[in-house]
Amino acid sequence: MNDLQRLKQLIPFPVHPLEIGSPEKWIAVEHTLRTILPTDYKQFVDNYGSGYIGGFLYFRNPFSSKPYMNLIYQLDEFVSTSDTEFESTLPYSFFPKPSGLLPFGATINGDSIFWVTNNSPDKWSIFILEARGTTHAHYHNTMTEFVVHFLEGDINNDVFSSEFIKDGNLFNQNI
Repeated sequence: MNDLQRLKQLIPFPVHPLEIGSPEKWIAVEHTLRTILPTDYKQFVDNYGSGYIGGFLYFRNPFSSKPYMNLIYQLDEFVSTSDTEFESTLPYSFFPKPSGLLPFGATINGDSIFWVTNNSPDKWSIFILEARGTTHAHYHNTMTEFVVHFLEGDINNDVFSSEFIKDGNLFNQNI
C-alpha cells in the first residue's frame, strides 16, 4: 500500500475536492516555479484540493484562489521578504538556491513547512520552522509519509505535535 492509500484510510478523499489541478495546469505551475514538484504532493492536491487537516495543518495549493493558500503567491511573498540574516541561522538556504527550503505548508499557529529541495523532488524531505523563531525539525519523509505519521501521532517535536489535531472532521474544505 502506498502512502496516499494509507492517507486515504485516515482521511477519505472529499467527494468534491476544491481547486484541483490537471496535467496541463501542473505543467504551467512547474514552469512558473522552475522546478518539478513531488508526485505525492500533486496527487494530494488532485485528490483533496484545498483544506485543513485536523483544523491545524494545511498545504498550499497552486490552484487556490485565496492568496494565503496559494503556493505560487506565497512563494513570491516569501522570497521577497526573506531575510538573509535570518537565513544564516538555519541549516539550509531558501529556495531557489540549491537544496533550498521551499515553503509549501503551514499551521494555524504560523509554523512553516518546507521541502528541502535536494535530490529528486520525490525524495524531498520535510523541514518545519516554528513561527517567529529558529526552532526547527527535519523529517526525512515525503509529504504524504509525514502527514500519515503526523495523524498517527508519531510526529512530536519542539515546533508542534499531533496533539494539536482537533477531533472530528480530519479534512475541512472550509478555507
